[in-house]
Amino acid sequence: MIENGRKTSQQLFNVPSTNEYEYLGKKHFSKICLQEYHDFLEKDRDSEPRSGYIIFSKIDNRTYEHDFFESLDPDTYIPSLKLLLVKLITTAHEVAHRELDKLIIAELTLMNNLVDEICPYGAAQIESGSVKKRADISYRPENLPAGRADKWPTVSIETGYTESKAKLAGDARWWLIESGVM
Repeated sequence: MIENGRKTSQQLFNVPSTNEYEYLGKKHFSKICLQEYHDFLEKDRDSEPRSGYIIFSKIDNRTYEHDFFESLDPDTYIPSLKLLLVKLITTAHEVAHRELDKLIIAELTLMNNLVDEICPYGAAQIESGSVKKRADISYRPENLPAGRADKWPTVSIETGYTESKAKLAGDARWWLIESGVM
């Protein structure tokens, strides 16, 4: 659906069937997140598909930096549109990317202890242009090639438990294009 000739928030983030709420403070935010989380866990009993995300609107950059920056794991924030996409974190999601992380670390250890050659970024927030985004896990080499900035991870992992294929593809495109790889 296009509203006034522009994409809706759901289309922008590639997250259909996602509820959007106006941000009314931390207490309201927590209440909405808890309710959406419980609704998401009940999704198998519903006939209607549920999103693994929530969209919050009307969050200016100052509010974002104060209320969210360190205390929450947002997926994507677009300051110019005052939109925040929050991923509902489930046990299955966390287990999936943490197990993958353990496998990567184990393999690097077996490869002449290359684990000492990587710098784990984890879910550190990366800002590019008008978007602030977090991967589930990310890494870069400890010693970068000459001229390469340390801003961008070399590997970014997005776990797809709560994400559609379209959302994962959009996330991959963002990481590749914004980092200058493509």
